[in-house]
Amino acid sequence: LVDKSFNTISIESLIIDASLWSVLIGVPGSGKTSSLKWLLQQVCFEHITDYEYAIYISLYDLEKYLKNYPNSSLFSCFFQIYLGHKPNDAENLGRLLENAITRQEFSVLFLFDGLDEVSPEFRGTIIKHIKRKLSNEKVIITSRPSAYNKISRLETTSFYRIISLPHTSIKRLVT
Repeated sequence: LVDKSFNTISIESLIIDASLWSVLIGVPGSGKTSSLKWLLQQVCFEHITDYEYAIYISLYDLEKYLKNYPNSSLFSCFFQIYLGHKPNDAENLGRLLENAITRQEFSVLFLFDGLDEVSPEFRGTIIKHIKRKLSNEKVIITSRPSAYNKISRLETTSFYRIISLPHTSIKRLVT
């Protein structure tokens, strides 16, 4: 990864970054989604112990969900879309999770993938929705370069650009 001032950092450094929010920017195929899924796996298998849980949500899925259920939360989206709960159950479980997070009963890393896959007119709404619920939580969002401007440059936000691997490095990784 490369930050705005072009210093190289590792993907794990996104987690220990002092900023609450990190935005990972990259061109198509650069590894944004793979990076989030790797972080999710590392938290789940306790290779990264800074967080007890990690929650991955596709922002495209969240947009569709919020358009169908405008009064719902991102937590109920997680329970309905990813865990298959019925809408009422998802709402109840979402409220329980939100309350537990608010009371800081456990630590959660939130991984939101694909801001660029959200329709341009809905991006601001998605970011406001996430900020309203997770302003004090560690959040990592991915986006292509064209879409991340909806995320205001707050003191609590760091922006990183993912670097593409050269063909020789990709070949070495695969073989």
